Amino acid sequence: MRLFVALVPPEELRRNLERQGRGLRALCQRGRMVPWENIHLTLAFLGETDRRAGAERAMERATGAPFSLPTTRPGRFSGKKGDLWWMGVEERPPLLALRRRLVRALVEEEVWLDDAKSFRPHLTLGRDLRPLPGADLTAWAAACPTCTWRVEELILMESCRDEGGLRYIPLSHRPMGK
Repeated sequence: MRLFVALVPPEELRRNLERQGRGLRALCQRGRMVPWENIHLTLAFLGETDRRAGAERAMERATGAPFSLPTTRPGRFSGKKGDLWWMGVEERPPLLALRRRLVRALVEEEVWLDDAKSFRPHLTLGRDLRPLPGADLTAWAAACPTCTWRVEELILMESCRDEGGLRYIPLSHRPMGK
């Protein structure tokens, strides 16, 4: 199974982000937008692994008190195929502490962790986007509203590819509250 540990914003926020993504897509000649059901913040990508039980134990040990997490303005990562656009998430101390606890617990549980990339918290809106000539993506980004959401659980997700693209399936939930 291809697994990752994520934070998932409330449905209303994810639907709003999908709408903002459609506005971005209208300014591009091509690209793939993330459906609201798949919008999440990846805390740890585990890759192909059969260590689900270890990941769940690590999640249980990593949880802490619920906290609020504000979004920031959109940004992008440039790639060979096109840009990946995302809504930023503030690197607040409770988020960074949760990530550190999770990574430590995953290592202790001997769950493989591909941690080669630095942690850049974000909610992906679209991939492989190529702007139309003259498109004002700066104005689009400046017009996107920010918001705050409450982090109340960790979710172990499975990434599955089918004829419709990627689907992320929640396998287990660990409520915050310690």
